[in-house]
Amino acid sequence: MLKYNDTLVLVHASLSLAAISLGLVVAVGIWLARRLPRWTAASLVAMLGASVTRLMFLSEGMRTSHWISLALLLTASATALSFFLHQLRGAARVIYVSGAYLSLYLNISLAAVQLIGKGWATRVLRLPPSLSTLMVVEVALLILFVALGAGAIRRYQPPKSKRRSSTNNRVTVPRE
Repeated sequence: MLKYNDTLVLVHASLSLAAISLGLVVAVGIWLARRLPRWTAASLVAMLGASVTRLMFLSEGMRTSHWISLALLLTASATALSFFLHQLRGAARVIYVSGAYLSLYLNISLAAVQLIGKGWATRVLRLPPSLSTLMVVEVALLILFVALGAGAIRRYQPPKSKRRSSTNNRVTVPRE
């Protein structure tokens, strides 16, 4: 029988994996300049769920992962507002793209810390489970996501709205 803590760990791990998987789909969609509203919504819900469940482990004290969860909550909120409320107009496009990539980076970074800290990744890759291994992985992830995010901001131009401006709504009749 599962205890409360075991169930919470299972729910949190499932939400974290879902957030990473869905975040990767959204990141590819952004890179290809495609709006994916359902995938974005699912990704944001999974991210928020993973962050909230991570905060439920506060009995261990406030750790770095909890601070990152708070940052993820703020980032996901700004990303959701820019996508759904502001419809990617103006600065909302840059906020959405950078928020999506930052959220994905933070989730993958936390997963890397868990994998290296617990020794799972180091056993598979035959690396020593040390702080230097973690630092190399984190710096590589940071460089990768900064480069991808900067490229995505330049590439992502949402499709033009099909609404006409007020000047185009006038019908002109040629005079004879």
